Amino acid sequence: MSPESTEVLQSLFQGMAGKLQSMLQVRKTQVLQAKSRASRKHRKQIAKMSDDLEKEKSRRDELIVALRRQYAACPEKSQRELDKRLTENNELLEKLKNIGPPK
Repeated sequence: MSPESTEVLQSLFQGMAGKLQSMLQVRKTQVLQAKSRASRKHRKQIAKMSDDLEKEKSRRDELIVALRRQYAACPEKSQRELDKRLTENNELLEKLKNIGPPK
């Protein structure tokens, strides 16, 4: 092979290597952007589930206060009924805690 054709081939290979490198860099950027979008979506989902959990906790607390008021107003209500309702609410709260994405 002549030195001129060798130089031409080397420049072609260098050009192709440069194009491949730039394509690889573009692809890496696209992957990072996709991961960033997924991360934002995941954070929003976790925030929503945390808000839902807080709402359920506040509902439970309101119900406990209402049950205690009702129990104080009507002493003939048995403590067993009050405990049963509190247990049911705590079980529901535990079920809600376990719902969500894996950590």
